[in-house]
Amino acid sequence: MAEIIITEAFKKHYQKLPKNIQKVVDKKIKLIMEDPQHPSLKIHNIKPTRFYEFYVNMKYRGILLISDRDVFELIAIGIHDIIEKFAKKK
Repeated sequence: MAEIIITEAFKKHYQKLPKNIQKVVDKKIKLIMEDPQHPSLKIHNIKPTRFYEFYVNMKYRGILLISDRDVFELIAIGIHDIIEKFAKKK
């Protein structure tokens, strides 16, 4: 089972989400822990950075770092536009 590290920034973003989206995020986090390769997560690199994104739904995305094969650090969560912010970081 994968280890999840939840950053303070992620927690702040999470608290601002609608309750129904928070429930979906909770399910996705559980899925990352159990099966990070699950197709519904669509985890992939945000090129050319060290960050990865995962799908919450068609509108919302999560940002994470993979520091080890089974360690996932959740960095941010929000609408799809959040990807643009992280695409500029290295």
